[in-house]
Amino acid sequence: MVYTEEELGLDRVEKHIFVWKMDLEESRGSGSQLELLLAKRLMVEGALLVKSLRSYAVKEDGRGSKQSVSMFQRGGISLGPVSGVPALPAASTTGIRETKAGKRPERRDGAAWIGGYTEGGNGLRRTKRNVFGDIMHQLFGVATDEQLQQQLRVDEELRGKVTDTLTRQVMYEKELTQAIGNITAEEDKMEGRLQGVIEQQGRDRERSLRMDGHRFTLMEDVDRLEDILEAVVTGVVNTRHSAYLSSKAGLSRVASFEYLNLTVTSGRVSAQYLTRLYREVEVEMLAKDALFVQLRTPGQEYYLHVSHSLEMPLTEHQVRGT
Repeated sequence: MVYTEEELGLDRVEKHIFVWKMDLEESRGSGSQLELLLAKRLMVEGALLVKSLRSYAVKEDGRGSKQSVSMFQRGGISLGPVSGVPALPAASTTGIRETKAGKRPERRDGAAWIGGYTEGGNGLRRTKRNVFGDIMHQLFGVATDEQLQQQLRVDEELRGKVTDTLTRQVMYEKELTQAIGNITAEEDKMEGRLQGVIEQQGRDRERSLRMDGHRFTLMEDVDRLEDILEAVVTGVVNTRHSAYLSSKAGLSRVASFEYLNLTVTSGRVSAQYLTRLYREVEVEMLAKDALFVQLRTPGQEYYLHVSHSLEMPLTEHQVRGT
């Protein structure tokens, strides 16, 4: 006969139910209500089985005894609007600057002087011609004052056009820089949203795996407690639990177990089971009588009741005679 003791671990089951309930209360998501509904039945069944087995247990001492984010932020190049427009080259101004009364006009910027001033209050204007310049123009082809003035006006127009072109180019570059900055800001926002979605998906996957682990573990506990309760109520250990007890006892094959009792020792609930291991022996003598059957083996001799079937194995319930 082999006696096997199994600790039920009811405290662990109650603690697991409490931890699962806390995880469900802390979880927030679209599937939290569905997970709560799926877990409720297992929790109720587990708690009911624990309470029932505690009520069946017998105290051995005879006395009563009652527990993120890090958010990923892309470090890109920040483009902002241009702080200012670069200064354009100032146009050289030419002209005649008036001096004090009674003095001749002065030339500036190297321009040819064409002369001219107004007499005091007579309204007449005298212009002095550059005769030396005309002579140089006739002899050596040097530009006259009129030609120089015309060239200066052309240069001024070209300078103005170049200035306008540069101004438009700077404005265009400023608008382009602002557009690039806006696009970069939108990319950063989209990347932040995408990273948030990825992190939320990771949290949902982790929560789903954790809930599946809770459900699988409690389902195994509920099945085992159901088998134990069936053995306590009916006295018969089913095949699934017999396979578990046989592996726990280190037997080479699945044996048939009988339930003995359920006890509480130092707050631990344990169940005791019994199984019989049979072996074949050689029969030396078999004699039948009206009142009994005599059976002799190399090691023992049995006197059995006539109603005993010889096809059934002998157990401790049979009487051995000497």
